[in-house]
Amino acid sequence: MARFAKPEFSIPAFCGYRLPRIAMRLIAAAGIVLALSCCSGPGQITGGDKRIQETYYYDANLEFALEHPRKWTRTRVAAEGYPQVPYAIRLGPPARKDEAGQIRVTITSIPPTLARGGYAALQANYLQASPGFVLESEAAVPLTYTPAWQVTGQNAERTALVYLITSNRRAYIIELSAPTAAFDKYRPVFEALAQSFLPLD
Repeated sequence: MARFAKPEFSIPAFCGYRLPRIAMRLIAAAGIVLALSCCSGPGQITGGDKRIQETYYYDANLEFALEHPRKWTRTRVAAEGYPQVPYAIRLGPPARKDEAGQIRVTITSIPPTLARGGYAALQANYLQASPGFVLESEAAVPLTYTPAWQVTGQNAERTALVYLITSNRRAYIIELSAPTAAFDKYRPVFEALAQSFLPLD
């Protein structure tokens, strides 16, 4: 079976006058809120047979925006595989003992100097930082605002859906995981969240 080629990460040369960084971020923030409001429908994510009220999250430091279920919390965690990166963002339901409390979405934003090598390098680094992870599939996929390389697999307890994304200024690893027995139930929520992901170029 033919495999998709893995595009290489490239950093375009910028020239000429650029707005100050803070001004660029403020403009980007306004554009993102408008874009997500116009393109994301009635403010809901479909998960199985339920529709979940969502909220928009914009991160100027890590340079991305996305939608996630409104009751989910956001915390800073270590950026696994990238000790030079100060932190990653983890999303998920408030702490609970049931399966819903075990849902995790981790977003790592990587500067260009650490993202050379494209999808192949990002995937190799992810696998190295995920001992016991068994790769099941990989493919190029189109997200709403950006192309991505999608990886699926599992370890002894969890199944993960991973998106590797490169943009003009950064690269991103989005890991969405749940206990294996519950993964299919939450996959529609994971995929909707990934489709909303917008790099702030």
